[in-house]
Amino acid sequence: MLTSLHSHSAFGAISTAIVIFIWNRYNQDKRLSILVFGLLGGFVARIPDWDLFLNKELHWDSTNMAHRSVYTHSIFGVFLFWIAFLFLIYTYNLLIRKYSDREKIPWKISSVALSASILSHLVTDAMEDYPTRTFYPFSNQTEFYGFIPMEVYHSQYFIVSSWIIGFGGVVILHLIEKYRLGKVTKSN
Repeated sequence: MLTSLHSHSAFGAISTAIVIFIWNRYNQDKRLSILVFGLLGGFVARIPDWDLFLNKELHWDSTNMAHRSVYTHSIFGVFLFWIAFLFLIYTYNLLIRKYSDREKIPWKISSVALSASILSHLVTDAMEDYPTRTFYPFSNQTEFYGFIPMEVYHSQYFIVSSWIIGFGGVVILHLIEKYRLGKVTKSN
């Protein structure tokens, strides 16, 4: 369990950072912080496991809200989170426009980037042998993955390498962009 939380954060961070890195490359005038979104993606990638708290506190184990339900651990769940992110960011922007002079957050790309971290949660769960209906609503079948042996998946080496790849990758993408921007500035 602890291993999957660490891998969720690390891979959520890098997947969100990759989306923002690509966005920044094609939208120079509307650049977003790779580091900020990477850290935010690391946090957001853990959200689908909120059902663990509900199961423990509200005893929902035998309902549709059991751990890895279709509402949190499926393509349908990614869509639901995307809608929630759209709504939250759009509402935040409305409040900013009304009460502040601060710059608005680009709500479409931000919601896509954060949804990428939720999608990365599904991918890291696929590494562990645990029943999940990942392709719901297109398939109601429970898929078993577990393509990484459990003794590897729950090892300290996997945790450390996940963090190096995930959070180290965010820093590397940030440095690549900073270097590229420096070259563009010098050539102008």
